[in-house]
Amino acid sequence: MSVQTIHGNGNKVKGDTKKTKISISIGSVVIIAVIAYVWLFLPNSLERSMIGTWQLDEQPQTYFIFGRNGEFTVLDNTASLDGTYTFLSDTTVQIHIKYFIVNYRFSGDIVIEDNHMTISNVSDSLGTYGADGETITLTKTK
Repeated sequence: MSVQTIHGNGNKVKGDTKKTKISISIGSVVIIAVIAYVWLFLPNSLERSMIGTWQLDEQPQTYFIFGRNGEFTVLDNTASLDGTYTFLSDTTVQIHIKYFIVNYRFSGDIVIEDNHMTISNVSDSLGTYGADGETITLTKTK
């Protein structure tokens, strides 16, 4: 039996550097993939905040319901209209409602603070409601 003396190199032990590099590379790819998925496929935080039922402050019998996947419903005492919403930019939303043969489109800039939503600079594509340039305020009910 022979005894070998190993002289230390100041705790600079070299292990299997190839295995370490592969592990770091795989970890980096996974992290980048998760960040890309979140950035590309999950809705922005404003959209997540607006999902739910909102009561129109100016007309308390009217409710806006923003659902997942761009679903939109407006309710009041007499009717329910379904439509969709899409984001034109990070803070500008467009609501589209088709009623019989007429396509209504409204857009505006959204700000949400706590349970209050403000839609300002409203644009009414047909001028039907005279809402151009108006500000709408809503309170979240659920």
